[in-house]
Amino acid sequence: MTYPRDMQAPGVPPSAQRCRLPALALTVALASMPACAQFSMPGGTGQVLDTSTGLPIGGAAVTLECFHTLPGHGAAKVRDVATVTAQSGTYKFSFLDVMGCDHGFVHAAKAGYQESGAIHVGYAYTSYGQIPRFRYLTADADVVMLRLTAITPSRTGNFFKPNGSTDHASEYRQWYEALFQAKAIAKTERERNFVRERYCETLPRLYSAMNEKERAEAANFRVSYQWRGVSREGRHDYEGQVLGYCTP
Repeated sequence: MTYPRDMQAPGVPPSAQRCRLPALALTVALASMPACAQFSMPGGTGQVLDTSTGLPIGGAAVTLECFHTLPGHGAAKVRDVATVTAQSGTYKFSFLDVMGCDHGFVHAAKAGYQESGAIHVGYAYTSYGQIPRFRYLTADADVVMLRLTAITPSRTGNFFKPNGSTDHASEYRQWYEALFQAKAIAKTERERNFVRERYCETLPRLYSAMNEKERAEAANFRVSYQWRGVSREGRHDYEGQVLGYCTP
């Protein structure tokens, strides 16, 4: 799994046409613009990469939604500018493309792929005042694996009680809630193996570390998730949901 070298924002690009202005029009436009509107975000280049392989994706549609901040508050769309990546996965938006825009949103799309930022928050970006160096797409076949990576806690040892001791109950709940979604979306053997490897040692260990009061309280909590238009709710069930899934 390749991880992002900068940040990016999720979205789906609208249909757009590339906007180019001749030099004379540029001069006239700049002269007629208010001083505050002449400060544009810089043009720049970027590259679209496959999240799973790290390889460039050629032929991807890249759209820049270009905005100008209004006095007081709010923003107005100036234009949409569209381009297609080269075989090297690279794209470019020139100064003419971003003229009059102080921030924008760059989206990438290609048939058979989904934008990674909509699946994993680690691929979302917030540097809207510049052209992102990298945008990531995930092949349809790898979407669930990326989602599993996104929802699985990175480690234990994140929760503590006021006295400084580890809060096993809170950690157990975090991992159990993640398992509730992971089990539901993992369909292939590869995906199921990922879930078992990540959860089937950690959850029983955390449950064993809880005292009787914490286990009794855990029996009453409810879990839920929503993803890709699907919502699901359930109650805590250690025997059925954890041991039943993890025991061969």
